[in-house]
Amino acid sequence: MHAQNGVSERPPKREAPLTPLPEQLDSHAAKLLYLYLDAVGPATAEELSAALRIRKISLYPLLRHLASRDIVSRDGQTYRV
Repeated sequence: MHAQNGVSERPPKREAPLTPLPEQLDSHAAKLLYLYLDAVGPATAEELSAALRIRKISLYPLLRHLASRDIVSRDGQTYRV
């Protein structure tokens, strides 16, 4: 984000504290995905792929793995923590 004077602005402070990472997260990609969903909220696989720059071929198995551990839930095309 840029202010009108060309100086970068800080994003707004998060009001609620971050949720501790589940111990079952065993890869950097899993942690990144979890933190993104926790901070941003529900997202589709397409949105996650674009935002996190993770190819869908890698993203779908990761989402299935996290869902099987009840870390991520799926509602239609949307994933959430």
